[in-house]
Amino acid sequence: MEFFEQQRASKRNTVVLVVFFILGMLAVVGSIAGVLALGMLFLMPFVNFGYQGASFLGKHFIMVLGAGAALAGAVVLLSTWSKTRSLRQGGGQAVAEQLGGALVPPRTVDPLQRRLVNVVEEMAIASGLPVPLVFFLEKEEGINAFAAGFHTSSAAVGVTKGTLELLNRDELQGVVGHEFSHILNGDMRINMRLIGLVFGIMLFGLAGVTLFRISAPRSTGFFFRRKAFAPGLALGAFLCLVGYGGAFFGNLIKAAVCRQREYLADAAAVQYTRNPDGISGALKKIGGYSEGSLIWSPQAHQVNHMFFNRGVTTLLDRLLAMHPPLEKRILRLDPLWQQEYAEITQATRDKVASQAVAEMGGLSAGFAGPGQASPDQPPGAMHQAYLAHARELIASIPRKVRDGARQPALAKAVILALLIQHDPKQTRDLSDLLLELTDLPCHDECLDMLESLRGLDPRARLPLIDLCIPALREMSREEYDAFMRAMQGLIAGDKRIDLMEWALMRVVDRHLSPHFEPEATAMPEETLDFSQAPEECVQVLSLVAHMGRTGQEAAEQAFSLGMKEMAIAAPCLSKQEAMHSIGAVLDTLAGLTPEHKRTLLTACAKIISADGEVTVNQGEFLRVIADSLGCPMPPLLPGQPLVEIMG
Repeated sequence: MEFFEQQRASKRNTVVLVVFFILGMLAVVGSIAGVLALGMLFLMPFVNFGYQGASFLGKHFIMVLGAGAALAGAVVLLSTWSKTRSLRQGGGQAVAEQLGGALVPPRTVDPLQRRLVNVVEEMAIASGLPVPLVFFLEKEEGINAFAAGFHTSSAAVGVTKGTLELLNRDELQGVVGHEFSHILNGDMRINMRLIGLVFGIMLFGLAGVTLFRISAPRSTGFFFRRKAFAPGLALGAFLCLVGYGGAFFGNLIKAAVCRQREYLADAAAVQYTRNPDGISGALKKIGGYSEGSLIWSPQAHQVNHMFFNRGVTTLLDRLLAMHPPLEKRILRLDPLWQQEYAEITQATRDKVASQAVAEMGGLSAGFAGPGQASPDQPPGAMHQAYLAHARELIASIPRKVRDGARQPALAKAVILALLIQHDPKQTRDLSDLLLELTDLPCHDECLDMLESLRGLDPRARLPLIDLCIPALREMSREEYDAFMRAMQGLIAGDKRIDLMEWALMRVVDRHLSPHFEPEATAMPEETLDFSQAPEECVQVLSLVAHMGRTGQEAAEQAFSLGMKEMAIAAPCLSKQEAMHSIGAVLDTLAGLTPEHKRTLLTACAKIISADGEVTVNQGEFLRVIADSLGCPMPPLLPGQPLVEIMG
């Protein structure tokens, strides 16, 4: 099956559908403006403006129409902005809690939940994403899941009770891979914005209902009855018609957008796992299960488009379905399917539960060997080898450290210990400084973790930081501020900022600040090209060229390879910049278009690989650059050429 071609076709179709969605919304705003203008013409005689007022409106109808359009547009924009802002601040956690989800602690010992956390952690590390928060919908018996959030750092993945109890590890991995596709491809942000747009139009319908009720006849006393206000009834009916009509057609196009993206996510899940039987098996179980994928939460209809499969049914299900028909999805994954769904019995639950208990002894089997890396994988892509490598990296982390990374207090100690551990010559001085920056329990926990970190595989440093992120998000705002001050104090303690310190601080800050400071975290528009940020590009490439090289000539040769890849006029190699300044440079370059980001990362990879050797520090630095650009990059496979991972 041509999964990659299927993805490209789905993306093209989605762009067309989104354009028509925007045009449809503009048409509705125009209709509302016209209704408002006609309503004003009709109402003028009733408010004692008389003939002259009506005559004035007749002569200046275009002006009135424009004013109505401006008012309608302002209302839509303001309500859309308000709704989108609330979604941005709440992130995926707010959506999950709205559906009745409970946070799954990263340290859970429940076998089924432990399996889920392991799968999510493996998938995140293999894709280069921060580990998202994981939620469990305990009251939902249907087989379903969702991913929500405005960006990768505030993402949450939720699964139902039915998903945990009825899917084996391969099937669960396929479902999680499907949801990770929505995270990687930016579907979550599109979903949030579509919710905001439809809400803006529906506001007119809600206003119409209110006006209709106010204008309707009603009793005001035992013998008195208020007469209907005909103009109000008419205007209310018009607003209801236009508002809810617009919302209907908006949801119609929105459903088509979502259906295309579900096909894309199914294809991506197979690309990630190289196991079509996993996700197709999950879909077959949905078809054979009495509860299907239904979600009974009263809020489910608002986020139906975010689910793995439809969570609610409607009278116009064929027309407004947010997901493709189950049969079509299965046939795309398994063309030889004989239209037979899986039978769900108590034995199914028992088998899944026993397998989960068996896995509790350690990281379970379930992946093939590492295999060969495909040369056609872009940054952020995953396949079986990356998943297997992610599991190996997690397993290489000492058990005590791995368990500590899943607890808020100990996760702080792990991060601070990593800062101290990387500079053995100043361990004593930094540990004394830590006592000044934190309390005694944190200091002792940090020193305890420091002992356990001895001998840690350097390749596991970034994955270990990723494992800490969910637990660190459980801190209070005061604890977060104190933790960040402690990190900054340790980094400043040795009077210099080296690569490891910068990379650690950058990753932690990038993935915690959206959670604790959502208003201060802005997502740049990806519109820049190299001509608009030439100095920043040269700064990054120069820093990469200097890293790991002592001679100026070797750095210049490597730098020239990168500039050749960028296909722009090659300025001279700049001097090595201080690490503290590179963060602002990367923030600017995060506004590059996706194609320019890919070219920049490929140029960095060629510079690093110029001497035929890639150190762990160089590989980590490139991954942090990619993460800063919003282009997650998986860990390098053993022996894999760096440029190969760039596609």
